[in-house]
Amino acid sequence: MTAYLAFPLALLLSVPVFAQDQPLAHYGSSGAEVQLRRDGSFTVTDQGAPLVTDAKLMIFGPNWESAVQRDATVSNPTASQTGAQLSGRITEKASGKPWEYSQRVTVQGEALRFEYELRPLDTMRVNEVSLVLDLPLERFQDRQLFLYPRLQMAFPAKLPANYHFVAGRTSAYVFDSGSPSQLSLSLDRPRTCNVQDTRQWKGSSYQAFVKILEGARDVTPADRFTLSFTLTPRDPKTWVVPTMNLTSDQPLKLVVKSVEPAQATQGNLATVHLDLQGTWKTPFWQEEVAVDATITGPDGKTFTVPGFYNQDYLREDVSEAANQHAELLTPQGNPEWQVRFLPQLPGNYQVALVAKDRTGQVTADTQVTVAPGKPRPFVRVSKSDPHYFEFASGEPYVANGLNVCWYRSDPGTFDYDDWFSRLAENGGNYARIWMPSWAFGYEWGKPGSYKLDRAWQFDYVLRLAQEKGIYLKLCLEAFRTFDADNPYAKANGGPCDKVLDVFTKEQARQMWRNRLRYAVARWGWSPNVMAFEFWNEINCVQGYEEKPVQEWARDMAHYLRSIDANRHLIVNSLGSFVFEPDLWAMPEMEFAQMHGYWHPQWKSTEFGKDMAQMMVDHVAMIRTFGKPCFFAEFGLVNETWGGSPRMKDDPEGVNLHNGMWGALMAGAAGPAHLWWWDNYVAPQNLWFHYRGVANFVQGVGFNTEGFVPITPQGQPAALRVLGLRGKTTTLVWAQNRAHTWWNVAEKHEIAPVESARVTLEAPAGFTGTTCRVQLWDTWSGKLTGEKSLPVTDGKVALDFGRVERDLAARVFW
Repeated sequence: MTAYLAFPLALLLSVPVFAQDQPLAHYGSSGAEVQLRRDGSFTVTDQGAPLVTDAKLMIFGPNWESAVQRDATVSNPTASQTGAQLSGRITEKASGKPWEYSQRVTVQGEALRFEYELRPLDTMRVNEVSLVLDLPLERFQDRQLFLYPRLQMAFPAKLPANYHFVAGRTSAYVFDSGSPSQLSLSLDRPRTCNVQDTRQWKGSSYQAFVKILEGARDVTPADRFTLSFTLTPRDPKTWVVPTMNLTSDQPLKLVVKSVEPAQATQGNLATVHLDLQGTWKTPFWQEEVAVDATITGPDGKTFTVPGFYNQDYLREDVSEAANQHAELLTPQGNPEWQVRFLPQLPGNYQVALVAKDRTGQVTADTQVTVAPGKPRPFVRVSKSDPHYFEFASGEPYVANGLNVCWYRSDPGTFDYDDWFSRLAENGGNYARIWMPSWAFGYEWGKPGSYKLDRAWQFDYVLRLAQEKGIYLKLCLEAFRTFDADNPYAKANGGPCDKVLDVFTKEQARQMWRNRLRYAVARWGWSPNVMAFEFWNEINCVQGYEEKPVQEWARDMAHYLRSIDANRHLIVNSLGSFVFEPDLWAMPEMEFAQMHGYWHPQWKSTEFGKDMAQMMVDHVAMIRTFGKPCFFAEFGLVNETWGGSPRMKDDPEGVNLHNGMWGALMAGAAGPAHLWWWDNYVAPQNLWFHYRGVANFVQGVGFNTEGFVPITPQGQPAALRVLGLRGKTTTLVWAQNRAHTWWNVAEKHEIAPVESARVTLEAPAGFTGTTCRVQLWDTWSGKLTGEKSLPVTDGKVALDFGRVERDLAARVFW
């Protein structure tokens, strides 16, 4: 690329610095031209036609008002045939505080290298800093766009439903790819990039963002932010997005390649790696191709597990910012078929494999030798008390945790390194994960095309859960309406005209069975998958009808049970305070659930102000089915069901605390599970609430005590008392009724309860004269006292003294 100045250099530099539209330099070759303005923003034309009408730095404040490089104050810009450099200041509008930036442009053959450094000159809050390129709508409509190496699409001709129509971590933007005017912007390191359609605001361009800083944060003068890339107009390179060829047209063949690890151990995953050739249109539908392994253990018992198609990935953190993460997944090796299983005994396992495609079937055999280790039991409904869970080993399982349903787009699974570590450090042992289109959802896009990078991400999270002792309720679906990429929608090649067809059309049902088969094949080996939840708030799908959807749930449960050798628990969920007795009465639903939130303009506006009582009332409804029950979602919402601003008024998490303890002591199979993990629990550091529950329930036989919810007599009336009476143990929670999240948020005066006293009745058959009592601080999880108390006429009096918030007791008879 030759470099030239449009005017004599001396004339350019004599222009006053406030005339930012004056060019600093022009660089061009082969009909393409880059014009660099004095502030460092630039344009690109091809054969005189605009390709980039404006490319500039933008700083977005906390209210999303933007400060733009075109408004910068610039000093000492210089330019020559080999490049240019300049520095300037941009004032962030909300705070009125400046940022300093420097910019260097270097000619490199047919390309230009851009290097930026930005530094805030004061402490301030910002939402984002990006380089933004404006691309004229009429020039790029229907032209090809690459976000290399993962995303390829056409610029939409019509305004898409999601005006942020593409986003992802990318190494290069390639605009108008494949044409002579192809323009590439190759980044020095992968960054999050997105493209939006400004017709949303009556604009006439697409805007391509390269994120320099993303995610709201406070910045200080010690921070430095950089961006480097190579801009190549009329780029002759052929950019190819790596794609996985899902179709196959080979003679049917099956070979066992290896077993991993070479020395398998009891209670740990064993993987059989296969070389499978055959003929199929997609490897994800069993009608096209299927692998099944019949495994005979050293005890002579036989079980069958399906195989699955897999691609491995390398996970890298490519963030340059301190305490920030940016996930990049890169495919490793070639795709292959695998069979996974969990050997629970030491000894030799005989594995008989059968592969089928439309041309026939083939077989292969192998042996896996397993060294002694430690078995890992699965979670079951208790045989002694169906209101609670237990491990197959007989130990109780109390699901102490919250919804941690998806990662943020930039950190990806690095979020779970933090969230699961903090949860486990505080005694948590449960989390709910969704598989939505924007996170772990592997069945999304064209029918029969699974996203194996998303499946790999759940592999990682599942391994992490195993390390941390966390058990996952895996929610497989959550959509309510069709969008353009929904695999079931007829407009995308699927079988369904409307959402209800997903449940009633046989072709759609078979797609869902294939989804279940893939989930069982890939993750069904793990005890840390506590349960499969078919659909989040299934009654909220467009056009919902109770009977056909319940019949679908029954059908899917029977199919799942037929292929899942490890018999994971099965459940569904419903919207806030929705109660369908027929659903929870179904034997196929192995436990019952309730969702519910405080809403400022809905039926819960009043009763949701007292989270403990809200739990008591609604847990009682779902406990009547003789099954374990969860209050599986709760929290504070705004008018549109987003995060409520009132959470800021409850910084210590009183709504979380009272909801957890209220549900547990009302007889749920665990404390209530909060929804707001990423914008409340994590930023407010509220993980300590899980330690309080964990310590209190440790060693309590929830699965064997036969607990019955009780409301013991408490004095004075300002004291709320909830209890669980068992055969040998009674649990008591004594709470100051006035200590609600609402009173805290409204800054009402909350008087402590003085001389709090609870009278308990001994369980039937108790003949002793004393009982042992432990007193617990529910907020710290500390045992604060232990003593023996007399039992008189079958009753014992517990003195709690002064109760400012709440306390708990364990009474041993």
